[in-house]
Amino acid sequence: METTALKQPTPDSKHTVPDQKQLAPAPKKNTGLMHTSPFFQLFFIFLTTSVLTYLIYDVTRDFKGNKDVLPEILPITPSKLAEFGGFPTTVKAGLFIRDFPEFDILRNEFTFSGIVTFEFDPAVIALDTLGKFSFQKGEILQISPPFTQLSGGLLFARYAVRVKFKTGLNHAYFPVAGYRISIVLDNYFLTPSEVVFTSTTTRFATAPGMYISGWKEYDKHIYTGYFVDKLDESNEEKNVYHPRVIFALDYTPTGLRQLVSIILPLLLIFSLTIFTFSMDPEPYYRSILTLSSGAVTGLIAYKFVIENLSPKVGYFMLGDMLFFLFLTMTFVIFFFNTQTLKISGHVKMGITFIVHAIFISAFIFLFKYWVG
Repeated sequence: METTALKQPTPDSKHTVPDQKQLAPAPKKNTGLMHTSPFFQLFFIFLTTSVLTYLIYDVTRDFKGNKDVLPEILPITPSKLAEFGGFPTTVKAGLFIRDFPEFDILRNEFTFSGIVTFEFDPAVIALDTLGKFSFQKGEILQISPPFTQLSGGLLFARYAVRVKFKTGLNHAYFPVAGYRISIVLDNYFLTPSEVVFTSTTTRFATAPGMYISGWKEYDKHIYTGYFVDKLDESNEEKNVYHPRVIFALDYTPTGLRQLVSIILPLLLIFSLTIFTFSMDPEPYYRSILTLSSGAVTGLIAYKFVIENLSPKVGYFMLGDMLFFLFLTMTFVIFFFNTQTLKISGHVKMGITFIVHAIFISAFIFLFKYWVG
């Protein structure tokens, strides 16, 4: 009986064994969101804007000009009078400001028209000597002959003047702060041993109808005393002393035009940049990079606009700090957008939260602790 051998399958057979790699399941495609919700971004933009608006409102309610430099003035004490020697006469000084034809905070240039008054005992001090007054960092453009009136043994003299001057301004709080304008009256032809200036707020006034575009008067201050010219730093006996009175005016902005012109574009550019986290990176990758890189470039270009609106100083102002804060955060968003195809929507939500937290913390520090 003939037996038939079973045939072994050959490689060419149709019933080949499948390869193990072919049997392995295909990797699943990442179906997670690669972007955030637009409402998520709008919520944090609204939150940050609201905090910034409140802080600006809070800081502009009160006068913030305490960084302005007050000219040197030393109080006259009984011990100092004894050191000066003599028996000085008291002169009541006053100032009435009728108008400010020039009031330029950014360039620190001021011109006022007004009346300087003195009330004193003419038997002790001569009117001619008292009339040789001057203004620190100022130039008397016009001065009238004195008008005099004798009453109760005291001579009242007044001079109509027009004075151009500069003052010690500190712009560290620009563009949210007010300023203290100091008008310094000196007399280099008198000493504290001869004359002591005194004054009261009733002798320092401004015209009721005086209008200064963009600014309003907040308060007035008067400081009386003397100052020292040190002719030889090593020898105090050569010091020269002169009487001085300072008339200081506090002014605050009447509107937010300058502030809004600086901050609003920064806020809009940053909001546009961080809103790119809500764009799907697969179809809009180039648009995301274009928007975020354009925002960085736009902020750098806008710095030149801010420079034209700002005082020319050598130190950092509040406006500079806000600009660099917005620029830094915008660049951070741009950096993450270059890796947007590798970052999930949840990570972008976390980045959004951290960026806005940094903004809010920085705003609170600058407006509540540094300026406030």
